[in-house]
Amino acid sequence: MSAYKVPELGSYLFQPSVKDRDLTAPPGGEAKGDRYLIASVASGAWASKEKYIATYNGSGWDFTAPLEGMVIYVEDEFCIYQYRQSAWIAGTGNLNGENILYIGDSLNNDKQIIAMMGSGARPAIRYLTSGSQWQYSNDGTNWRDLPGFVSGTFTNGNLSSGVFTITHNLVLSAPYVIHVVIFDNNNQVIIPDNITGATNSVAIDLTSFGTITGTWGYSYGLISGAVVTSPIPLSYLDTDGTLAANSDVKVASQKAVKTFALGPNDGTVNPTNLLSNGDFENWSAGTAVAPDGWTMMGDGSKAVARESGIIKLGTYSVKVTMSSGTEAYIRHDATSVKGINYWKGRKITIGCWAYATVANRVRIRLTDGVVAIYTPYHTGGSTWEWLSNTLIVDSSPTIILIDLLIDTGNTTAYFDGAMCVEGESIFAYADKPAGGYLTGTFTPGISFNNGVTGITYSHQIGFYTKVGDIVFITGDVLLSNKGSDTGAARITGLPFTSIATYYQVISMYYSGVTFVGQFETLVEPNAKVLQLNKVSEAGVDANLTNSDFTNTSTIRFTGIYKCI
Repeated sequence: MSAYKVPELGSYLFQPSVKDRDLTAPPGGEAKGDRYLIASVASGAWASKEKYIATYNGSGWDFTAPLEGMVIYVEDEFCIYQYRQSAWIAGTGNLNGENILYIGDSLNNDKQIIAMMGSGARPAIRYLTSGSQWQYSNDGTNWRDLPGFVSGTFTNGNLSSGVFTITHNLVLSAPYVIHVVIFDNNNQVIIPDNITGATNSVAIDLTSFGTITGTWGYSYGLISGAVVTSPIPLSYLDTDGTLAANSDVKVASQKAVKTFALGPNDGTVNPTNLLSNGDFENWSAGTAVAPDGWTMMGDGSKAVARESGIIKLGTYSVKVTMSSGTEAYIRHDATSVKGINYWKGRKITIGCWAYATVANRVRIRLTDGVVAIYTPYHTGGSTWEWLSNTLIVDSSPTIILIDLLIDTGNTTAYFDGAMCVEGESIFAYADKPAGGYLTGTFTPGISFNNGVTGITYSHQIGFYTKVGDIVFITGDVLLSNKGSDTGAARITGLPFTSIATYYQVISMYYSGVTFVGQFETLVEPNAKVLQLNKVSEAGVDANLTNSDFTNTSTIRFTGIYKCI
């Protein structure tokens, strides 16, 4: 996948670290990028911003309001804090009133990675930095080495009636816990229907997944001894928090699991994108048909196409046009991702970036065959907007369908970065390519009054770097024949469409181009072309034309412009 994505910082619950959380005013001498949690009572430049995150931008302070579930690491304390119930509290997550994640170095001067923190003793798992060994403890004082995990793979042929059985030769001493993690063929952790155990085996029920494709993986390991009655195992958590001694392997049923996550958690949160090709980078059937994994649908006159100019992330978006009828949309069928039985009563959240020029015509539909929900309409205005909504699947669903939709009137819309996740926590993705930018090449050309008849080249090359909506370009064009068309000269083939509001200036070098006066080069609005002008001594602007060029003219250009 060629898109590189990062959640928008202002709304993302896992925040970059802060230096301190005890200051009530700027410390002085701060460097650009320094961040602090503001304590009470705030004063000076931080006045009235208690509990906010302050970021120094080089000349002043930017403030981020705390959100419920937001997580941040405090550097001078070596500790993670989470914002919940209007306060910053050490540790993250909660089960029956107890924190279930803590990072710090308070126990025996070793890095304590995960802990149950309640009243009294603090059961924990830690990483012993001096010996490179994971250990666990019931009370935070007496530590035992954590046995290693065993990994392997399996395919559909290893299943019996939808159940995959792991046979082990572990030496068991009650009470004990076997941790099991299952990965699908995309290396994503999946939630089985159930996990049960016998004396020397563990059975993983995958019935709702139907026929599994490709090679899947598993990992398991044993924690033994009385100490494991607490903490609760990390892979699976009993709803009542107990693990009774038993002569068989005691593994909590996945149906009884309470998962922990950042932000709202209804026990079914899984941030894995259920949509294939939701970034619209794959078009194996052609550029004028629906992208891979999607189908063009609707009534009346409609069209779909790959778009490389108006994009939110990656290289392409999908362009959908309705010219007549009541609706036009591209559809993704997500029913088979986990099987329809899996989705009964669960929450699903859909989200996608949309670009529209007309208000109240573009939105997203999600249906389970019984109920259909819609996101709010795009507000128009030639901008990208994130559209999202959550569906609680009916107890008798027949299908899970996602439609990127135009209705209520003819228009053209663009979609990019579509996501569908289990639960209600979804992330709106924005550009962040590898290394912080996108790079590539383009092929600049020359036209005269938009004509290119007979034009040939000795050399054509262009390079670009795109950071967000800012494009850095440099190019070199050498003619071998200027052709027969006449009229205004332009450079064509820029990599991204410019904004529509104004002309932008680009630096240019000419060789073999003859005119009196000075020259100027402008990026035309809402286009991928450079306008080539000449300015007389009297200050009169005019277009360069074919008569100013020879058959061996050279143009070199470099500059920056803002794209849509």
